[in-house]
Amino acid sequence: MVGPVGANLSLVQEVIESEFGRLGYQAKKIRVSSLLHQLADYSYLEDASDGSEFERIKKHMEAGTGLRTKTKQGDVMAMLAISRIRQIRKESHGSEVPENERDTTPLNRTVYILRSLKHPDEIETLRDVYGSAFIVVSAYVPREERVSTLAEVLAASENDSDIEKYRASAEELINIDEQEEGQKLGQDVSDAFPLADFFVDARSKENLEVSIRRFLETLFGYPYHTPTRDEFGMYLAQAAAMRSSDLSRQVGAAITTKEGEVIALGTNDIPKAYGGLYWCDDEGDSRDFRLGYDSNAKFKREIVAEIIGKLKSSDWLEEGKSCKSVQELADELLSPDGDNILGETQITNLLEFGRSVHAEMAALTDAAKRGIPVQGATLYTTTFPCHLCARHIISAGISRVVYVQPYPKSQTKRLYSDSVAIDPPAEVKGRIQFEPFVGVAPTRYRALFRYSGKRKDSSSGKTIEWTAASAVPNIRVFVTAYLLIEEKIVGEILPQLLLDSGITFAES
Repeated sequence: MVGPVGANLSLVQEVIESEFGRLGYQAKKIRVSSLLHQLADYSYLEDASDGSEFERIKKHMEAGTGLRTKTKQGDVMAMLAISRIRQIRKESHGSEVPENERDTTPLNRTVYILRSLKHPDEIETLRDVYGSAFIVVSAYVPREERVSTLAEVLAASENDSDIEKYRASAEELINIDEQEEGQKLGQDVSDAFPLADFFVDARSKENLEVSIRRFLETLFGYPYHTPTRDEFGMYLAQAAAMRSSDLSRQVGAAITTKEGEVIALGTNDIPKAYGGLYWCDDEGDSRDFRLGYDSNAKFKREIVAEIIGKLKSSDWLEEGKSCKSVQELADELLSPDGDNILGETQITNLLEFGRSVHAEMAALTDAAKRGIPVQGATLYTTTFPCHLCARHIISAGISRVVYVQPYPKSQTKRLYSDSVAIDPPAEVKGRIQFEPFVGVAPTRYRALFRYSGKRKDSSSGKTIEWTAASAVPNIRVFVTAYLLIEEKIVGEILPQLLLDSGITFAES
């Protein structure tokens, strides 16, 4: 599970466990943050639950960041989780399995629920180990609702009825959780969240039960589930993204009617004369990778250099800086290898000088070029629209925008709060709804919805029945391979990593 702090992951876990129970599976639950308690450096966290909830959460966040920083590994918590999985196996097998084989003998019809992952590297490592048997469920709850829920929890831990007093503390924890500023190996739910195989709306138990049951039934071969409009739209957007050669990121967009009929597709790439974007087999292909540089990055550096030059010629620079060249100072201000002082400022977030047409704009201009109206349509995009795209989305008459990946550089909310409602807890009349995607992720779309079995009895023509208790998941798992990788991680890589970082296990 991946979920931002303030989301009710206990409820998500409860529903996942219950729905796997319908399939005849036993659940083994692992609280990932509690794995820190076994390390001597962080054993104090076991007592953190006795104090305020704010302190408990923050101390665990700091400890997770501390461990990743000390080990220089974004996936170290995933390694600890793998170690715990092997330990659970060993403890769960009885005398029918030889003692030296218990941790390497998989438990029958068992699911391990990891609550919760906080860094994209954790997800990548677990995927590398377990392949398609590893499933990420990301739980969505609107930010405002998370703030209110968390403030209520913090107040209750202090036996205080004044919930409003704790909203600032809740905001602080949520900001750290989403992405710790200046910490490459810090909490990073914002980048982990979009890597899910399935996205759920965690606001109601009823909705969770319906969505998770459908997902698991599809995973376990139920032959009659087909994609929703949103799943189809986002799959098309992801397919369009694969066409992009952009130097920064691949983005795709799809515009559909409310009924799910396709209007237009778009990706982020360089426009060509007489309309459209370059294809790889076009004569005169002049995409950015052929030019050898990103024009937006080049212009931003020139702007910074121009400002430094003005300051230098006006004697506004201190003596230690004025002796350096403008380019040297620009490197210090912008380069990750230098001071990178301007690394997180507005000037580095400028978008105006890129040559690429953004995916959303490409989809809109494609529809316009063919004379197809988009009034009242839905736009699916793999990344939250930037503020430049937002103005065109608003002007074109799009009524709903669905996205997967957040985009912190976007100033859409700040500039167009009169026209858009971002991540609203409920529909806001008179505004375009910008909402996170919920459903089967494009990465699992083909595997789940491409049905190769039988849906009817060939002789009688009657539909084939599906039984949950005997169903098997539609995944390919190479058990010997993942057990060997587990052994390598737990027996060699993790111990050496902790040893080199000066971290030991607590005596208990």
